[in-house]
Amino acid sequence: QSPPALANELYASLLLREKDEIGALAAFMREGSQFKEALQAREKACHLALKLKDNASLLVMVQSGWPAELSGYIEHRIGAQIRDLAMEWRGLFRDRLDTLRYHELALALLSALLWYFILVQHIPANHWRWLYPALPVVAGIASIWPTISLVIWQKNFMGIHDDAPFPYDLWHLIIGVGLREEICKLAMAALFMPWLVWKRLPGMALMTGAFVGLGFALEENLDYYEKAGAGGGIALVRFLTANFMHVAMTGLTTHALYDLLRSRFHRAESFLITFFSVVVAHAVYDYDFDLPGMQEFSGYIPIIILSFMAWRFWDQVEIEMPHSRQLISPSAVFLLGTALIISCSFLLTAYAPATQEALINSAMSCVSMLAVTIIYWKRFENHLIRR
Repeated sequence: QSPPALANELYASLLLREKDEIGALAAFMREGSQFKEALQAREKACHLALKLKDNASLLVMVQSGWPAELSGYIEHRIGAQIRDLAMEWRGLFRDRLDTLRYHELALALLSALLWYFILVQHIPANHWRWLYPALPVVAGIASIWPTISLVIWQKNFMGIHDDAPFPYDLWHLIIGVGLREEICKLAMAALFMPWLVWKRLPGMALMTGAFVGLGFALEENLDYYEKAGAGGGIALVRFLTANFMHVAMTGLTTHALYDLLRSRFHRAESFLITFFSVVVAHAVYDYDFDLPGMQEFSGYIPIIILSFMAWRFWDQVEIEMPHSRQLISPSAVFLLGTALIISCSFLLTAYAPATQEALINSAMSCVSMLAVTIIYWKRFENHLIRR
């Protein structure tokens, strides 16, 4: 009737030895509900209920307010399991705040601000061109949340996993990674579509999608920095590759959506071709070509896709955006920004307990991006000359 503190927790531990997880869950829940300070028992009960997919027990815990006092990650997982979207996203937000490291945030913001500055320079001069893009950037950051919800839904209810053999791993990248990310980014960009269609601004539709992609890349950078560290050259690699891939892909699909709506769906075929081409390109870009006879070419395929996307995006910018005089050269901003990111990466690598080998690997990672850097620089330079 009134067991002493830790009795049920001890009993649950003994039951776990006997592989009786259901009984252990009940004991942990008794301990957690009877003693306010039994935070560890409540956490173990949540983990067991998630492992057993016991939604009835999870709902009891939610009604008692347990997830709110545990980590944001656990609250996110509970929300995903019981399909409570508000709890799931609240847990994601709390987890981001709990795991955020400020030097990684500063480097991610630097990368985003450099692309932000370059993209804004291509918008015709007006009094709102520096402020308006902040809204789609925020929308792009928010698009991460429905993307993660789709990840969980695809894994739990569609059985789509990333550890399948060929060709199912490529299929996973197409309908898993590529499709869900592009749908979520395009859905957030579509929030601005009524204003864009009303104002008849095809160029701004392209740029709005680009800034949504930039916001998505900003949030995604934090995850990559958390896993691999902000040093080691990863900041430069992502700045030149994945960051701009999201900018270009979302910009092109948003522009295609604008054309679809402006034509009253007469250009539906063009939109579908653009969207699914971007989805497939996204999947192939992410694919690890660890196949017989393909290893020696695997490093070139992402660069080819990136180059094609960059040329296609900037060609569309040339077509849609009226020319305006640039006070600061985009190529100069790009080169100085690239140098700044390289220096920050080296400082972060040296600040951590780094070996000489780690510093050399960081330098080689930066050197490997030389060809991509030249592609961007020449493109910005030619764009400035034509203007």
